Amino acid sequence: LAVGKNFRLRVTAVDQDGANSSAIASLTVLPGPNQPPKAVIAAVPARLQLDGTGGELLAIDGSASWDDKLVTGYRWTRLSNSSAAGFALNGSASQPVLLLANLLPGRYTFRLTVRDVENASGFADVAFEAVAWPSADAV
Repeated sequence: LAVGKNFRLRVTAVDQDGANSSAIASLTVLPGPNQPPKAVIAAVPARLQLDGTGGELLAIDGSASWDDKLVTGYRWTRLSNSSAAGFALNGSASQPVLLLANLLPGRYTFRLTVRDVENASGFADVAFEAVAWPSADAV
């Protein structure tokens, strides 16, 4: 049944002698309570091999996040257990896709928090390790 739609129902009762009576009832389908949004982060490799140029760019995709009403905000934060550096490009820390640049070797953990139209929130975390490309001396 569609939310907000009105229905009119006619109910007729008939007894064993064939006598009957009818009544009309109106029914309106109301929305259920707001559910918090679901933050969904696409898979990221557990180990990211850096090429050593400092030019790596990593996109972490949270665009599959969803809500029963409307997603109104995204916020990416680096968690305190991240030991590495790098920064978000072009305001992407408040967009569905986080773009990271200037990654250094180390462990990274990010949290995506998603808000809906009623200010409810949900979150998901993603972690990966950036490792240095082997140098020519190591080969």
